[in-house]
Parts: sequence; structure tokens; C-alpha cells
Amino acid sequence: MVEVEVTRSIEEALNIIVNTTDKSRNMKKELKKAIYKTVSTLRNLFIKMKVMLEEGTKQKHQTDKEINAMKTELDACKKNNNINTHAEGKLEPPTDRERVPPRSTSRQMLPPHKTTIL
Repeated sequence: MVEVEVTRSIEEALNIIVNTTDKSRNMKKELKKAIYKTVSTLRNLFIKMKVMLEEGTKQKHQTDKEINAMKTELDACKKNNNINTHAEGKLEPPTDRERVPPRSTSRQMLPPHKTTIL
């Protein structure tokens, strides 16, 4: 609805410019042609802007649909993963691949320093 009102208001404003130019008898022909050309250019630019806005809106809706589909798929994966990792409320033991080897806490030993007494 807002788009229709804006489009109508722009068209009315441009028509007022054209009508005022038509009624002006003391205006030079060159100036009138320049005004008509400018109004025509503005109309074309507004049409292009409207098309770009509509395309952007369509793209946003498409992206929103894709995001929602991905969220649904992610939720399903999480739920499926939850079911597989919990057996009767207990966690399954990790497989060999999932086990992390224990870290070695040993340190490298350096040979003792010789001290000489004079």
C-alpha cells in the first residue's frame, strides 16, 4: 500500500512540473525541452528503482526460505544426534576414533651441571 502511495505521489509531482511548464508562455523552448527531458529521466529512474526494490524483496524472501529450511534441517540433525548419543538416558562410550590419547606430563631431564670449586 505504501509503495502505491509513493508511486502516485511521485507521478503527481512530475505531472505538476510538466503542466506548469506547458502553461508557461514566456518560457523559452529550450528550457521547456530540458524540463521535459529531466522529467522523463526521473520517471525512468524511479521505475528502475522500483524494479530493483522488488528484486531485492524477492531475493530477501528467497534467502529467508533457505535459512528456515536450513534451520529445520539442523534441528532435525540435532534431534537425530541426540537420539543416537543417548541410550536410555546414558551416554554411549566413545569409540576408538573419539578417544583422545592421554597427554604426556613428563619433562625432558637435563644432565646436572658440574660445579668446580677453586
